[in-house]
Amino acid sequence: MRVGCAVNNEQFLKERVMKNSLIICALIGLLFSPTIAVAAWTGNLLVNPGAETGTLDGWITDAPAVVIACQSQNETLGVVYPHSGDWFFTMCGAAAGPSGITVSHILYQDVDLSSYASDTDAGLLLVKASMYLQTEDVPSFTGADYGQLTVYFLDEVGGEIDSLSTGLVQSPNLTWIEETLDGTAPVGTRSIRFELLGEKYETKFINAFFDDANFQVMVVPEPATLCLLMAGAAIALRSRRRM
Repeated sequence: MRVGCAVNNEQFLKERVMKNSLIICALIGLLFSPTIAVAAWTGNLLVNPGAETGTLDGWITDAPAVVIACQSQNETLGVVYPHSGDWFFTMCGAAAGPSGITVSHILYQDVDLSSYASDTDAGLLLVKASMYLQTEDVPSFTGADYGQLTVYFLDEVGGEIDSLSTGLVQSPNLTWIEETLDGTAPVGTRSIRFELLGEKYETKFINAFFDDANFQVMVVPEPATLCLLMAGAAIALRSRRRM
């Protein structure tokens, strides 16, 4: 009888260990599931982000249209080339005004986020935006030129809810620098406006150049979901230790 009990107990323990192992594996799988717990950034949601069509496809500019796609741009101290690829955006397409007059122009596109409405209103939609910028900064020019990236959060009728901005930025001559923004989309956001701005303080042209624009979003898991999964894993582990 004792032998039989020992065999039965051993079999019971094996089955219990196997069962708990399966539970733990399942919980770990849930924790690391890309659709449930581990958030992932989308791909770039912008159209023609680096001007690689050789046009302004996907973008809107203000009038007069001084923003163009360009492969190279002669400047006072050298030649501007793309940060990557064969094209970039330049605001040197036409004279922007006489020297000493502050003038700015914009290039933008809107991204529809209505499919993320429920996540946005739950405070779970993260956003990140970036672009590469180059401006002319000649020592003999007072103020010279600047660039700026702004993301506007818009409601269902296009009204502005909030915004993120780099402010006016200047790069060393012939040097691309990356500017980034990140945050949580405010409740009510249904689209964003990704806006590039160039501003001149001296000479006739806006010597501001942009390349490799990027906008992505990520839905983070609800805290309650993560807590339940982690609690379940902890309980299963404690049960296993007691055996």
